[in-house]
Amino acid sequence: MTDPTGNPHWGSTLEDFLDEEGIREVATTHAVKRVIAWQLAEEMRRKAITKKRLAELMHTSRAQGTASSTPRRATRRSRHSPPRHSGGS
Repeated sequence: MTDPTGNPHWGSTLEDFLDEEGIREVATTHAVKRVIAWQLAEEMRRKAITKKRLAELMHTSRAQGTASSTPRRATRRSRHSPPRHSGGS
């Protein structure tokens, strides 16, 4: 496969791969959440704001703020994932 410029090393895009796996929307959402959490953490560090103080400013509890800003790993397995062992012997 070649790209329009004739580069023989050009292949499918990350978006193509995610579409083939059926996980593009989930991956995009996860990436956006991670960027927002990172930006928030950087701004908190820059302004020397603790999680407790941020929660006070947001009129919420610290536990709610921590849970919503903690990135989670995707749990969906792709067709390329190794098989799982059934907890037997």
